[in-house]
Amino acid sequence: MQFDINQLKANTVHFRLVEESNAHFICELRSDPNLNKHISQTSTLVEEQKKWIRNYKDREKKGQEYYFIICRNDNNLPIGTVRLYDFQSSSNSFCWGSWILNENKTRYAAIE
Repeated sequence: MQFDINQLKANTVHFRLVEESNAHFICELRSDPNLNKHISQTSTLVEEQKKWIRNYKDREKKGQEYYFIICRNDNNLPIGTVRLYDFQSSSNSFCWGSWILNENKTRYAAIE
């Protein structure tokens, strides 16, 4: 699947592809007890997250998966993550997960 990363923008948020430099932010999100009640358990070690991101980048290059940092438009502050994967051309569908928004989210971030 191919798309223009610059088109992934809504009224108050935009998406940018995850980079290794986001590992600490992701670990903070995933280890927050207020945010991680309904997500898969994972290591909160930054180096392990960086390794996972490096492996993910191979899947991204193949168009198999896309992992995004969700940012506010007004100040570019990262506020969450979302991942798109399991693309099925036969049914024109995909799965999404790893969706987490922190307390800095915009009012409508979850529905944009």
